Amino acid sequence: MATPTDQKAYQLKIIQEELDALHKNPMFIGVIARFNQGDETVLSDPIWKQLQKMEAPLVEQQILLMKLQLHQQRRQRKPNAVLCQASEI
Repeated sequence: MATPTDQKAYQLKIIQEELDALHKNPMFIGVIARFNQGDETVLSDPIWKQLQKMEAPLVEQQILLMKLQLHQQRRQRKPNAVLCQASEI
């Protein structure tokens, strides 16, 4: 039986594959070109909306990974800070 973490990873993999395919789609390339040129009408384009919906879980995952990395960095720093304080005494 798959765990919720496994299911989430599988869902993110499928989303990433769909995004990779979408980025090769000529219509998507046109939408990105319009956005890069400052065309605000692109925001109401169905392809743009599809992209935003698909990228949301990936962005959420990236934010969680960044938070985890920061937490790990802080945990690594704390013992060092304690050692420095102890050696200063």
